[in-house]
Amino acid sequence: MNGDQTTFIEALGLLKTAEERVGDLEISQMISRFERCMAKIDVEEPASEFQDALVD
Repeated sequence: MNGDQTTFIEALGLLKTAEERVGDLEISQMISRFERCMAKIDVEEPASEFQDALVD
């Protein structure tokens, strides 16, 4: 996943609101999993840009 992450970020915001209202542990776990996924993507993206520069 790369590119515009606006929809993903908005969805996380809605999940956090639901988490506060409902207090469901599964929602908390889902948020954590998605945030880790996003962090991994953010870290990996510059590496792919670096590889593209090497290919050119």
